[in-house]
Amino acid sequence: MSRKRILFITNDFSRHLQRSFHYFAEELAKLANLTQWHKPGHIRDILGQLPHKPDFILINDSHQGQRGHSPAIEGLAGLDIPFGVI
Repeated sequence: MSRKRILFITNDFSRHLQRSFHYFAEELAKLANLTQWHKPGHIRDILGQLPHKPDFILINDSHQGQRGHSPAIEGLAGLDIPFGVI
């Protein structure tokens, strides 16, 4: 079975004191082909910049933007790729 491609949309926590999301991404990368995205934008534009279409999109927080744990992402309602929010 091939490894799934996961797009993880999250803010960059690699330099934060509390780095649990950074460690989570490291562990997830051991199980799947992981691409991380840290910038806001429309999901179609983001997908157009990736080398491969992901099998699943994981968003790190339903509160997006400056107060949340992920950048603001638009266009999720019309998405044909399964996605989840943690």
